[in-house]
Order: sequence, then C-alpha cells, then structure tokens
Amino acid sequence: MTLSSNPSRDIAEDSTDFKVATVCVRIDKESLAFHIYSSKTRCWKVSDSGEVCIMKKKYNMFHTEYVSVKGVMYWLIDADEILVFDVENELAHRVSTPECQFQCGEPDACIGESGGELHYVLLSEGRLQIWVLEDPSEGKWSSLRYEKSLADIDNVHPELSLNLQFEMTIPLAFKDGVFLLRVSDDVYLYDTRNDGMKHVAHAAEFGTGSMLDPMVVPYSMSLVPLNRP
Repeated sequence: MTLSSNPSRDIAEDSTDFKVATVCVRIDKESLAFHIYSSKTRCWKVSDSGEVCIMKKKYNMFHTEYVSVKGVMYWLIDADEILVFDVENELAHRVSTPECQFQCGEPDACIGESGGELHYVLLSEGRLQIWVLEDPSEGKWSSLRYEKSLADIDNVHPELSLNLQFEMTIPLAFKDGVFLLRVSDDVYLYDTRNDGMKHVAHAAEFGTGSMLDPMVVPYSMSLVPLNRP
C-alpha cells in the first residue's frame, strides 16, 4: 500500500488531497489489480491499467520491495523486472532492469531513490553497480552511473574486516547516494559519494526470527507528492 499526497511542494498550502493505492493479484492469478482511494471522491475504485500487467510467473507482492519517486511507484518484482504505477494518472506498466550479463546465477539487487530519480543497485560477481532510470515511460536506463569492486571497498575500510568478497552480502535499500547492505549477520551503511562505511546494527536487532528469514528493514518512502515536476 502507498499514500500519495497533495500539495506537491508546500505543506502549508490549503490542499489536503491524497490518494491511497494498493496492488494485489487478481483471482485469476494471471494479472495485477490496482485499488485506489481518492480523498476527493471518498471512494475506492479499481484501475483498468492492471489489465496490462499480465504476470509471467507468480509474484509474492507482500514481500516485494517498492520505492516512490515523484508520484510514481516502483516494485522490484524480479531481478530483471520492475512494476511501475503512476498513482496520479492511474497508469501501470513494466520495465526491464538494465541489461547485464550474469555468469553465476541470479544477482542480488535493490531499487532506491536519489536526486528525484529511480536507481537500480546491483551486487554481482564481486562488484557494486548502479544505474538510473532516465525515462520511466520508455523504460530507458542510463549508462552505468557507478561501479566499484567489493575488494576496493574492503581496502578503504580495513579496520572493519568486512571481507565483502567472501561474506554473504545482500543489498537492502538505497537513498540519496547511501546504500544499506547486510554483510553476514550485520547491517552497514555505505556512502557512494565519499566511500564512507558505518556499522548500523546486528541483523537480529531488526527483530527477525531467524538469520535465514528474509530481512525486513523498518524504513518508509511511501509519502508521494502529486504534480511534482
């Protein structure tokens, strides 16, 4: 579920309009439905755009990561596919993630927002790589915006003894150039702008029942201004 609000810039403006949007799998289990509540009409409705989102395979939307950027919602529903929903215009489609060649299985990835743009963050074959979605409607990605080997990050921070190349390293979130990642049983913040690295907490402190369970990070980017340039 996501909440989109108006005004787009100044919260002191008189407008208090908002929309609530949810996405779910239809009964036929072959397409997605978007349910939208508007404060103007005070009613729920189902967006017809869900018909275009025919699923190639079953997705667990409850555990799917999503990010909001300028009134548009993005769900990373697979390592190679992102679901896009424009809350204001009630339009949905899918875009492929940047074309990458993987030699060893499925990569670890996450999405995030920085500078008002959607970023796709990839950990694969010992490297951290980041792309930017330049045109959401066309699914056009930038050339590689950032790349650094995990070995280089290790070398910058020998005091942490991370061994990123050999430990289980999982991307969790990305916001304003800062990357949240899990390294074995611990969580770290890595700042791509200055190579800063900081230990956040032990993974168990986030309340997960088991170290093998998917980790839930308690952060939110769900307030999405409408009509934002």
